[in-house]
Amino acid sequence: MRPQVRRAVEQFRREYESLLTEEELEQCVREIEKTETAIAGYVCAARILMNRPPPQPRQAREAPRREAPSLHIPLPSLPAPISRLPRLPALRSWPVAAGLGMTAAALLGAVHPALALLSLPALYIARAALGAVHTPIWREGDHAVALMGREKVKARLYRVAAVFRDVHGMGPYEFANAVRAFVPLVKGVYYDGRDVYVLLEDGAEEARTALRRLGIVVEDQPSPPPPELGPKQTALRYAPLAALPLAASLLAPAALPFLVFAVVFYLLMLARDVGTPAAGRGIENNDALFAILRKEEIWSIARVSQLTISKALLVWAPNKAFLSRITKRALRQEHLAMLLLSRVRMMRAEEVAAVRQRVVHQREEAFSVAGLVEGKPSAFSVGRPNVVDALTFDLAEFTPYSFMLLPFQCGSGTYKLGWDDRGREVCIDPYQLESPHAVVIGKTGSGKTTWSLAQALQALRAGRFVVAIDPHGHWARYATAVVDARRYIPRIKFSVEGGGEEFSDVDLLLDVLRAAGVAVADVHYTVLLNALERAGGSADLPSLVTALSRIRDPLNALAVDMIAGRIKALARAEPIDLPTSGLVVVTTYGAESPHAVMRLITWLFSYAVWAKQTCPRPPCKPRLEIYIDEAHLLLRHLEALALAWRGLRKYGVRLVALSQDVAEFGGPLSTIIANSDTKAVLAIDPTQLQNISRAVGVDPSVLERVATEALPEERYAVVRFGGRAPVFIRLIRPEDLIS
Repeated sequence: MRPQVRRAVEQFRREYESLLTEEELEQCVREIEKTETAIAGYVCAARILMNRPPPQPRQAREAPRREAPSLHIPLPSLPAPISRLPRLPALRSWPVAAGLGMTAAALLGAVHPALALLSLPALYIARAALGAVHTPIWREGDHAVALMGREKVKARLYRVAAVFRDVHGMGPYEFANAVRAFVPLVKGVYYDGRDVYVLLEDGAEEARTALRRLGIVVEDQPSPPPPELGPKQTALRYAPLAALPLAASLLAPAALPFLVFAVVFYLLMLARDVGTPAAGRGIENNDALFAILRKEEIWSIARVSQLTISKALLVWAPNKAFLSRITKRALRQEHLAMLLLSRVRMMRAEEVAAVRQRVVHQREEAFSVAGLVEGKPSAFSVGRPNVVDALTFDLAEFTPYSFMLLPFQCGSGTYKLGWDDRGREVCIDPYQLESPHAVVIGKTGSGKTTWSLAQALQALRAGRFVVAIDPHGHWARYATAVVDARRYIPRIKFSVEGGGEEFSDVDLLLDVLRAAGVAVADVHYTVLLNALERAGGSADLPSLVTALSRIRDPLNALAVDMIAGRIKALARAEPIDLPTSGLVVVTTYGAESPHAVMRLITWLFSYAVWAKQTCPRPPCKPRLEIYIDEAHLLLRHLEALALAWRGLRKYGVRLVALSQDVAEFGGPLSTIIANSDTKAVLAIDPTQLQNISRAVGVDPSVLERVATEALPEERYAVVRFGGRAPVFIRLIRPEDLIS
């Protein structure tokens, strides 16, 4: 176990030892160790705590009292000894407390008129202590209204009817930035099970048009607000408070002049949360989203908990004062750190400075966010009541598009590729895509081979057999059969049949000649076709050499001799039957000469011909996967294979090309990538960023992560499936599957 993972496990145990049972704690620790990410443990804990029945009082658990840091909405602002007193069940309803307050006011007013006013702040504090939390969001007719500081956001909900998969290659970050830049009228989002709604202001036809350009189609007519939004409260909610001094004045007429002070106090409280609905149960320290130490972890849990949240309403508004506030906070943290010589405070100062860097140099915006999650108010608030400062990148996690990121749910028939930023497993069923083929690009040491090995092992478990064309023999340790292409040739017959839109055997033989350095022309096609016809319509390599020797054509003598020489060099090796089960590795053990490349290409094409010959009535079910390692050596001039790349699917064949650099692919690159629906980019040279971005259709800002974030002990990739958004994942290894 790596030191970072060990420290994360120790910290997790300290935080949750009083909240989880020993079995639950070990279950979440195993998740951390399995994924090597701390967030996986917090997700596990969040799910367990969310599914629990309402917790018993702490005193009934016979456990030592341990208050979690109050990073959420402050509950009562009472002295600590008072707040720890047990509450009577009757006092859990604040109208009951108001009645008791009126009685107290009457008794105090009988002693002295001014004493009646003392009950007002006491009653207000008691009301806060009973768990009423102000939520600046309510329902007005068919509108949802939110109060963001001094700004009131009023919007309608429009259901998202469809989301196009290909949004110009944008990921969630680019998408959210585009929404904020081009659709300023989008004010929020609402999730209801599998339905997604966007919040638009009145007259937002231009917003719907802009959303369509981004691939989001919303319905023309608005939907009603969610039922969990309560109506706007009237001034009558404070009627019991106003009645207190009135009751006192009835008992003591001299108290009547003090009524003006009560009215002022009443108006101040009304202005504080005017229009807010009565909230439900307040957020407590032991709630799943708030039982963690750090603010960053709380925010991560809030994002990951989308998996367990069935309903969430978020409303946002730009926070224009954020930059000045974050600058002052950074300076204050630095001064405190230097004054106290505190390393922890210095780390916080660096975090704040990093946020400022994002705002200034990456031109991110800051937002205030409020909302309801599972009917609980302000479940996404951090630091201060009801509002959290969220940057553009963070806000992207809550856009409708982020729900479209995962390509497939993991299950039978899918290949596990790794884990995304949230610690979730990313899986793919390549045969559900239009083209199952894949292209994997990454520099030496980026993890191309080990990641592809993990996919190949999963293909074997699914009952398919795998062939690896591996010049260097890296796959040999996992192979059930290893073929030395320098000594053996496949025993298979090439036929004159199969033309038109299909790749022909003659075209594949021409690619073998191209790999050997022959400048192929029409005359070479004619000679090979003539030789196969002379051999009776089909022939293996030795028979083809014999047929070529029988051709007596003075005009094509040079072409005949050239072809015969290359084929004869191949035919000198010992012919063997094609292995058609398990993991077959064909290698030259590091030899990269044109002759060695020609032998590898011959084996590659032999399996393509075998697949075509054994599938007389296509389409056939998936049965063969061919992984081409160091594809820049083998596919540089293979025009016929590039054209046949997509057509091989109907014969049950999946091709995966692994290359170091797109520039080394040569001419067939565009055809091969266009006919591959899975495009993976691992660690790359930053100088190749623009070239690879154009080749795979992924924005350079997304690829920058694999150009800068790859670490020696971990491997990352940006993977794009068809027209879907690219996903940044930590790669799975063969060891993860075997263990």
